[in-house]
Amino acid sequence: MAKSYTGFEDFKAKVLSSISVPRSDRFEAIFFAPAAIAGEFSEYGASYRAAVLCEELQLPGISATNLPVKIGAWTEFRNQNVEFLTQDSVFTFVENQNLQIRKLFEKWIEASVDHTTKELAYHSDIVGEILINVLDRQDNIRAQYRLLEAVPKLISLSPLSWGNTGIMRCSVSFAAKKWIRLYDEVETSPNDDLKQKITNDFKPGPDVTGKPESMPTFEMKPDVTGIPGSDRVSSGQARIIPDE
Repeated sequence: MAKSYTGFEDFKAKVLSSISVPRSDRFEAIFFAPAAIAGEFSEYGASYRAAVLCEELQLPGISATNLPVKIGAWTEFRNQNVEFLTQDSVFTFVENQNLQIRKLFEKWIEASVDHTTKELAYHSDIVGEILINVLDRQDNIRAQYRLLEAVPKLISLSPLSWGNTGIMRCSVSFAAKKWIRLYDEVETSPNDDLKQKITNDFKPGPDVTGKPESMPTFEMKPDVTGIPGSDRVSSGQARIIPDE
């Protein structure tokens, strides 16, 4: 009788005994918020805390638009376009004291649409970037995904109950224009500069002011589409209402 080309021993040798295999429980998400809200969180170090407290996320997907094409008597299917499945990227966070993680994304949404006047901000002023690192058990980065022009669109309801004594969590859904990926380039490209920047931006340095580090900012570069003013999609400018 014919035998399979691979067996359980191959699986154990390649996967179970390897420490370099990416793990679903080993990841980190780095949030680069737009400059419009950076000042609101300079005293909290909220972006660094969001990276540490991100409990669950979804790697982005991709879908090819496939349509039927008549060729003589045959109906064949051809890919016509590609869609990035980034319209509902959900990130779940363990909350810290004073609900600072939730406040971060509440302010981000408020910068997009004023809660009182419903005035809209320019798209280029409120989009950021999310960097997802897939790690192995030695904390080596095995792959990177970057969500470009990302903006939070939904903060899910957070149920509270006497019957639940666990840690409070917050789930936030993001929409992004597209994503790009790095695999082998993570090690062979000039990634050390990015790593150094992230290290400097996110890990707490010496506390000389009595406050945690500031939130890193993200400068939006307009998407060149050939349409004048395409990076300005609104006639209004949202404003952030400071806390009392």
